[in-house]
Formats: sequence, C-alpha cells, structure tokens
Amino acid sequence: DPWAARDAYIGVVLTNGATRQDFLARNAAQGLGEEDQVRALSLMELQRHAMTMYTSCGWFFADIAGLEAVQVMKYAGRVMDYLSELNLPAPRDRFLEILSEAKSNMPGKGNGADIFRREVDPLRMTPQRFAAHFAISGLLDGRAESQEGSIGGFQFSRKDGRQETRGRITMATGRVRLEASATGRAHEFMHAALYIGGTDFYCV
Repeated sequence: DPWAARDAYIGVVLTNGATRQDFLARNAAQGLGEEDQVRALSLMELQRHAMTMYTSCGWFFADIAGLEAVQVMKYAGRVMDYLSELNLPAPRDRFLEILSEAKSNMPGKGNGADIFRREVDPLRMTPQRFAAHFAISGLLDGRAESQEGSIGGFQFSRKDGRQETRGRITMATGRVRLEASATGRAHEFMHAALYIGGTDFYCV
C-alpha cells in the first residue's frame, strides 16, 4: 500500500533513519536486495521533499526573494537531487522556466530562476561537498587519525589520513565513507587538500 507506506515513513524521519529497517519490514515486499532497499527509501525521501516543497510559506508571503520562498525552492532542489540519484528525469530546465515567470518586488533580485541559481544551487550539500568539507577541516584541525560519527544526515568514517608540511605548504590526504542516514546510500571518496598560506585552500 504505497499511501500507507508514505504515511508510515514519518517514523523514519523522526528517528533520523534509525527505524528504516523496521519500516521496510512492515511496508516492503519480502526479499528486497540492498540496492532495492536503498531505492525504496530514496523514493520515500523524494516524496517527503516533494511534500515539503508545497508548504504554504512558499506563497503566503509577498515576494519570491523572501527566505520562506527560498526555503521551499531548496526542498525542490532536493527533489531533483533524488531524481538524479535514482536515474529518473529531473525537470530542472522546465522548473527554472516556470520560476522565471515570478518576478521579485525588490530591485536587483531578479526572478525566481535567478534566485534559485544564486541562493539555492551554491548551498546544495552533495556527498562530494561533504567529502571536501572533511578534506579541508582535516587540514585545519590537523587530525589525521581515523574517525567515525555523523554530520548533516550522513554517517561517516574517515581513515588513511595523512598530513605533511613543507615550509608554508601543508597537504592532507585521506579517505572518507559517507552513508545517508535516511536511505543507506553509501559513497566513498579519496581526497586531498592543500593549504599554501593566507586564505588559499585547494581541494580535490
């Protein structure tokens, strides 16, 4: 029952993914493989963000440049992230075309598409950006040892960290594994960060 499953998914949301296996046991077909479990949970997350995308604060206030409308656009951006993860069409071009029809009342803010590109796109936290965060933060705090914990909806483990300094140049390398708390989707990255003084940081 897809609608009952959607409603029951609130239990997974409220426990930050802690009950996802219980949810699947009650709502999914028996014998789902790991990949299909991740896909099912990703579809639930997609539906959740699609619902939050329609919260009334998105149009209750008088300007599309307001923080409420921007927050709703962030939910929409997350929907497109999940569509891409699931190899489903993400209608970004059509979405921006529709948004471009909404003009801000504030001079210089542009239209909804401008606002999305300027205030939503740069803040979208992809697994790659989290990996970059670990690379740079490890460089700054000098912690090369293995670590485990959680951050921003991911469980993480860092390992194989190494850091060396030659003169004013410091480089840190390592590996990080990220697992989405809600879906179980895992990502693994090798990373390197370079600090050459002042505010100059580089990361791959």
